[in-house]
Amino acid sequence: MHSPRQYDIIVNGHCDSGDHIWPRGQAVKTSPFHGGNTGSIPVGVIKNIIWRHSQAVRHGSATPLSSVRFRLRLLWTTATSFLLVLRFGFVFRYAVVLRKINLLIALTLLLAGGLKAQNHSDQIIANLQEPAARSVLVVSHRADWRNAPENSLQAIQNCIDMGVDVIEIDLKKTKDGHLILMHDKKIDRTTTGKGYPADYTLEELRQFRLKSGTGHKTAHLIPTLEEVMLLCKGKILVNIDKGYDYFKEAYAILEKTGTVQQCIIKAGLPYEQVKAENGDVLDKVIFMPVVQLHKEGAEAIIDSYQKHMKPAAYELVFDNDSQPVLDLIQKVRATGANLFINSLWPELCGGHDDDRAVELHQPDESWGWIINQGAKLIQTDRPVLLLEYLRTKKLHD
Repeated sequence: MHSPRQYDIIVNGHCDSGDHIWPRGQAVKTSPFHGGNTGSIPVGVIKNIIWRHSQAVRHGSATPLSSVRFRLRLLWTTATSFLLVLRFGFVFRYAVVLRKINLLIALTLLLAGGLKAQNHSDQIIANLQEPAARSVLVVSHRADWRNAPENSLQAIQNCIDMGVDVIEIDLKKTKDGHLILMHDKKIDRTTTGKGYPADYTLEELRQFRLKSGTGHKTAHLIPTLEEVMLLCKGKILVNIDKGYDYFKEAYAILEKTGTVQQCIIKAGLPYEQVKAENGDVLDKVIFMPVVQLHKEGAEAIIDSYQKHMKPAAYELVFDNDSQPVLDLIQKVRATGANLFINSLWPELCGGHDDDRAVELHQPDESWGWIINQGAKLIQTDRPVLLLEYLRTKKLHD
């Protein structure tokens, strides 16, 4: 029986992590029926590339977006080899052909599944570029605090499972320098302990348990920011609310976990102050100014940010829906920035809040009104119900 034909396949051997499995553009001789040895289909090489790139992503030298491109290239290589099997397989032994087909299909499914599972956050980021009239993103306040302790890993996982786009979290620092999730200045309300986070080391805080929304002890521990970002990586975006005091330290953790582009840091401060306090780090993160439209000087703050950095989004807070407030909302909208509006309670959104939507059964006067102002992101304490509402309006998947 004749030996298999050899096929020259031009392969881009550059891995997004910076590694080169073989020189870029080099013709690699392959056969669709042999794996692992030189001169054969690069099944072994494919597996090696996958492993090496996964290590790069884990260590932060390859971004989630580059991971998408990388996996698409591997899918193309695998699919091309599979087609060669179908075209020339009749020449060779059936058992060998079948084995290689099964392996190629398995690799293809593995890559496709990983592409979908690990890069949902990239889809959310891409969605931010779409007009608000086409889709609206849901931000869950302190994650899913109604069904799990606020700012807990379980509350965050619940949000990922239900299809929320962004979770909002709050930060404090321990005695030994760890950033943890905690809203209040003290741990009394949300944990079984008492005092300030800075009174304890992380290990000491681990002896306490988080409380449920009804004040009962649970089995959940206080999570660190690093643990949260690793859980959220590739799945959901994160909005750090009470955390500006730890701007640079938070950035270091985002760098370490490879999640810089998944996190929004914000502050209700003028541009000049934020820039002076954070320097070049401000240009490396997604920063969102918080502007209280009903207060004096709001327009000047907007103008300053537009002059110096043109933010991707503004969080707009207003305790009334008077014409001056509406004019400022439209001014920000005209800049092309995304609008982030809270529906948590009336004083944040001019009376168009969650309770009005749910308890008064007026979702169009609440969430609908906010959407009509051009909001791209709505922060809510009712994520499940807001998702249902948006889906009925064809504004969310």
